[in-house]
Amino acid sequence: MGYLVVMAIMFYIFYYLVQFSAMFGWKVSWVWYFTGIAAIFMQFAIFDPLLAFLHWVVYRRTKKYGRRCQKCRSMSQGFNETYDISDNELKERHKKEQEEK
Repeated sequence: MGYLVVMAIMFYIFYYLVQFSAMFGWKVSWVWYFTGIAAIFMQFAIFDPLLAFLHWVVYRRTKKYGRRCQKCRSMSQGFNETYDISDNELKERHKKEQEEK
């Protein structure tokens, strides 16, 4: 359903661009329309299913590769974004460490 909504919106956007450019006499406008529609169709019909299949192969068929991908993802994030230490909390931790020493 989501694909249909996106396709309808993109069809209308491209149609508007064609009508707008046709008002100024640009003959190239229909080429833009057909090229844009072909690109969206290729994304939805070829690229998205291919990525979904590769995702399924990596994560469902071979757990070893799935774990490796998860490790790469966690390394690229750098730190846990859900728990960000505030400045005051960092100062309190440093103060406690100094007191313990």
